Amino acid sequence: MRGFARREFELMLLRRMQDFHPDLVVAALAQLGSTKADLRAAHRRWRELMHSSRYPGDVRRFSIALGPPDAERIVPFGEVELLASRWALPVLWPDLAWEVVTDLDGTVLHEWLVRVSGAPSVPLDDLATIPPWSCVVSDLTLAHPDAGQVDLQVSSRWGVVVGDRLATFVWGLFQQVDEVP
Repeated sequence: MRGFARREFELMLLRRMQDFHPDLVVAALAQLGSTKADLRAAHRRWRELMHSSRYPGDVRRFSIALGPPDAERIVPFGEVELLASRWALPVLWPDLAWEVVTDLDGTVLHEWLVRVSGAPSVPLDDLATIPPWSCVVSDLTLAHPDAGQVDLQVSSRWGVVVGDRLATFVWGLFQQVDEVP
């Protein structure tokens, strides 16, 4: 694999989700018309690009792979303005987008899947009944205003604590709920 575009990017995102839900990844691969070998190749290629001294380390890496952003907006954060750039990933997640938040110089501060249209298709009242891949971080924090967000210290993972439960997200997409350790 030499090129890298939105299809390969979706495959790369699936690699970390495979740790939680290999069955859902198999279904997603079929939807993409891809194989596990394609997934591994996309993940390997992305890692090569990220570690290449010739590939930019800022937001340009996403524009090179995914094309120009489909949308951009300024996000105030205290006294600082940040830029949120979004790319549609229409095959697997048509109501979500890949969002990269940067400072105004393009330094990547955060990256994940976010909802761009509609609402989650399932109720989010009871964390135990939320199916995997059915919501993003903002969906859960809007449904539970008392929730706290937690950095799980792995670049692709994020947590949301609701009461004594920890909801784990990979690239911003819900995976599972556990008791708070």
